[in-house]
Amino acid sequence: MNINEFEQEGRNILDFWIKYAFQKEKPLFYFVLDEDNKPGYEMYKSKTKPEGAALLISARCLWAFSKGYEIYGDEKYLKAADRAFEGYPLFRDSINGGFHTFIFPDEKFDRKKIYDHAFALYGLSQYYFVSKKKEALDLAFEIFDFIEEVARDKELGGYYNHFSVDWKPAEQPRR
Repeated sequence: MNINEFEQEGRNILDFWIKYAFQKEKPLFYFVLDEDNKPGYEMYKSKTKPEGAALLISARCLWAFSKGYEIYGDEKYLKAADRAFEGYPLFRDSINGGFHTFIFPDEKFDRKKIYDHAFALYGLSQYYFVSKKKEALDLAFEIFDFIEEVARDKELGGYYNHFSVDWKPAEQPRR
């Protein structure tokens, strides 16, 4: 594969996500697509909740579209990143702080993961780099500070990953 083919494949991947993965009514992404590029939820909750979304997917898409804009300079990737950024507030937990791992129209997932928050921070950093939107930078700092406050192991220096919705340490769920 030469560099032109490699670059084209990068565009193809980003264009695929723009075409198939954005939810129609909300600035969120489907987290599972089936072989026909339709939302498929059998791996998670149920097939009756197509409006569900995952923070990790939204964060990775925010990063990818932002990076795509940086690399290719194509405004459609910045617009996709803008739309992905619009979805972040939908994950916010206004009661307990931080962000929900999964959201569904009638419920929030009952666990939270620092791993997902770290990717949210990663996506916001790249988005700020290309957009210069202060609200993205502010949210990145907010997430960083929150991770440090709730997840840092002050004794050993690492980070805890799994928490209940109210930020009590939780065991890693089994699949």
